[in-house]
Amino acid sequence: QGHIRGTFLMGQNPAAGGPNARLHRDALRRLDWLVIRDFFETESASVWYADPEVTDPKAIPTEVFLLPAASVVEKDGSFTNTERMIQWHDRAILPPGDCRSDAWFAYDLGKRLKALYQDSPRERDAPLRHLTWDYDSGNLGIEGEPDTEQVLREINGYHLGERRQLRGPAELASDGSTACGCWLYCGIFPEERTNRARAKGQQRHGTSVYGEWAWVWPENRRILYNRASADPQGRPWSARKKLVWWDETAQRWTGYDVPDFEIAKAPGYRPSADAQGLAAIAGDAPFRMHGCTCPMVSKMVPCRCSTSRSNRRS
Repeated sequence: QGHIRGTFLMGQNPAAGGPNARLHRDALRRLDWLVIRDFFETESASVWYADPEVTDPKAIPTEVFLLPAASVVEKDGSFTNTERMIQWHDRAILPPGDCRSDAWFAYDLGKRLKALYQDSPRERDAPLRHLTWDYDSGNLGIEGEPDTEQVLREINGYHLGERRQLRGPAELASDGSTACGCWLYCGIFPEERTNRARAKGQQRHGTSVYGEWAWVWPENRRILYNRASADPQGRPWSARKKLVWWDETAQRWTGYDVPDFEIAKAPGYRPSADAQGLAAIAGDAPFRMHGCTCPMVSKMVPCRCSTSRSNRRS
């Protein structure tokens, strides 16, 4: 419809891999410009001339920029699998020729945009003018290559006043005293020189938890909703497959995994009628955050209880 004039494709090939590839190809040919970063010319890069649907390449208005990308062994960074596990990798060799990492491209583009708008008087450009964009590594063998671990430190978050790294999302504050790129990753870089994505601990806890290998978002929790592995009283359903349980002596949840529950909320806790947010979740509930826990749920009828209302508000 002409609303989008250009786009970037980095590691994506919608002309061949999209759910409606023909629609994607048609849309790409309507752009003014298209930037593609990849190892070779993909179907998306050649969509203006090599597609069988194109009868006259000269009639395609899209200007395509194909930029060579560095492969995984040619750059520092991390990769995340479907277990939510983030593992760090170091560059093995320098990329050939003009090949550059995605981080280099984004960092260089950011510096160019800041320079372009540095004298802009428009208020809408103020965030870009005042943006702190200082990730130069200086020692990675490639001019302009950013320090990706410094980027991860900022994504983790820190206390603004003392510039101390946040140890987890529980330290995030709503008063402006902390900064964080994404709360899910808060805790991956808890100290200045501690990148937990580099962890290589091989000790097994219980039957299946390797909590010291790499880092899993959020909070290095290997199995989400692991409170459900214990019964309403906080005792493991299975002694062989137990993950977390309530320690009556210590008055806290403990176990082989990071408990997916408020750490000090006892199984016997019951919320008041006007409780809101997490305080509205009973201690014998299976999940930290979920909808109503009242008996009306099992009757499959709309619930109007205070617990349900407070959870919707939160």
